[in-house]
Amino acid sequence: AKAGEMWALRDLAEADRDRITPLLEVMPVPWDFNNDRPAKSLRQHLQSLVPLTVNRWGLERAFFVDLVNIAEGDSVIDGKFGLQYVMDAYRNVGAQAIPVTGVGRGATYQAEVKQAVSADGRGACIRVTVDELGHPQRLWTYVSGLLNVLEIEADAVDLLLDFEMIRSSQVALVVSQAALMVEGLTEVAPWRTLTLAAGAFPGTLQNVGADTVGLIPRSDWAAWQSLVIGSGAALDRYPSFGDYGITGVEFSEIDPRVMRMSANLRYTADDAWVVL
Repeated sequence: AKAGEMWALRDLAEADRDRITPLLEVMPVPWDFNNDRPAKSLRQHLQSLVPLTVNRWGLERAFFVDLVNIAEGDSVIDGKFGLQYVMDAYRNVGAQAIPVTGVGRGATYQAEVKQAVSADGRGACIRVTVDELGHPQRLWTYVSGLLNVLEIEADAVDLLLDFEMIRSSQVALVVSQAALMVEGLTEVAPWRTLTLAAGAFPGTLQNVGADTVGLIPRSDWAAWQSLVIGSGAALDRYPSFGDYGITGVEFSEIDPRVMRMSANLRYTADDAWVVL
């Protein structure tokens, strides 16, 4: 949910807006490196999120909102924790927000999700991380336990299998893992939606030299294509595609006093990003 990404949502063609559901991952409170303290309060940070969403995405279409980057113990505003504050604010303006959670979130966060599910009736998005995907035998146990905590049925859940960073050398392994996950999870529950998500854009462009044109393989897209239309694809249900766009998977905040600025242009081609 950075400014550039939100502008991009606003500028999408209507037909494209109908075909996607954005996942707005709220960034941590920015840091004031000069004074070694947060640049703003949590209230100030979250207050701008709702009007920004309404202006860039509107009220007609659903979207996911994830506060995984906001520390749970530090997020009390007017007696509310961060997610409750945000979901209440979205509800007040009529925005179609769907909360995102995961099996590793704390009890307070899960209680806020449960409250939103009950108040809005729009269900929830369960985001399964790459660490949890590494335990396929226990994954259904984890997820079904979370369904019980939230008191929600699977057909009201958008299940997001997030493999996070994928490199070219990992595509075949990810496809093999994803096929097992999709088949196994499809057999046990009728999920409202099922998405395979990953990212492949590097966290930095240090391998693209100045005054050059570099190609970065879209390994996330290659993995999804291989899973869905590859020669070995025989799934009962095909997952939607999700990605991290033209940014790295890991969030990092760099001290601007020591950062070397370098202008670059990023274009998405069929199977690679072209970086100038």
